[in-house]
Amino acid sequence: MESSGSVKGRPPKPEKAVDCYHDYRRILDRKDVDTMIVATPDHWHSIIATQTCQAGKDIYCEKPLSLTINQGREMVRAARENNTVFQVGSQQRSDAKFRHACECVRSGRIGKIKEVIVQVGGAPQTEPVPDEPIPPSLDWDFWLGPAPYVPFNPERARVNFRWFFDYSGGMVTDWGAHHLDIAQWGLGMERHGPRFIEGKGETKPGMYETFTSFDITYTYENGIPVHFRNGDHGVTFIGEKGEIWVKRGEIKSTPEEIIKEPIQSDEVHLYKSDNHMKNWVECLKTRKQPVADVEIGHRSVTVCHLGNIACKLGRKLEWDPTNELFVNDNEANDHLDRPMREPYDYNF
Repeated sequence: MESSGSVKGRPPKPEKAVDCYHDYRRILDRKDVDTMIVATPDHWHSIIATQTCQAGKDIYCEKPLSLTINQGREMVRAARENNTVFQVGSQQRSDAKFRHACECVRSGRIGKIKEVIVQVGGAPQTEPVPDEPIPPSLDWDFWLGPAPYVPFNPERARVNFRWFFDYSGGMVTDWGAHHLDIAQWGLGMERHGPRFIEGKGETKPGMYETFTSFDITYTYENGIPVHFRNGDHGVTFIGEKGEIWVKRGEIKSTPEEIIKEPIQSDEVHLYKSDNHMKNWVECLKTRKQPVADVEIGHRSVTVCHLGNIACKLGRKLEWDPTNELFVNDNEANDHLDRPMREPYDYNF
């Protein structure tokens, strides 16, 4: 016999409907809610996450963490001040292949690192689509929030928000937040950053704004360059004794034996997580930092933002990763943040 309220082949209806809200702040008001998952477009992340920290709730926030470098630092500050367990959705940190690749690199199995190559696809492009009347079911002003007001367009409001700089940073931040995160993990720079950045970006004519192709080089204080460009997805660590290439579901090395042996007791062991959401839930109980803590998520997406800024300005930039400022470059520092449209700011 089928259970009450169910039809064969379908799950039973929930005993209580899920509560839905027009305004996320009503969730923050609830004393029976302890955590928040933030899965909005990027331009809303900082306001919602900061207010969630201030409300005493823990957070899982999708990547890329921030729209600007300063917004990311604001989230770190709020998390630390409120003892927030803050996991960023950089789930490759909870993948055994990526962890093994980084442990091999940091254990010296490929010798001194010569360079790292990070490849992702380029952003798409499309012909312009005309603006439309705002759908009755959509609060377009609220969706735009801190972003500049523009007429409603279906290309902006759906998944393609990623290709507009008002809401995101294209493939540089979308997939860069994943693979550049692994590059920094392998280099041991996940809480630091590069010193110099230079790059070129191209945007084909059309409706979308972000770079359809790019070639960016980050140079770290130890002299190691990380080349970030379009190509088949993956991260390649190149050393004096060999190479390791890793992407989702696949890892290879030259010579092959580099990755075959498990990491030994006297080698580098990195934070082990085999399930990203489970890791967050466990940390909610222990109050320890998760594998992709907010500081790590901030530093990873900062590298992405630096690349976009270098491509926009078209010249080499010097970055101070300790103070998070460009060195003697007011024009570049103007790109560290963006104005928020009233009334949508941290006091909203």
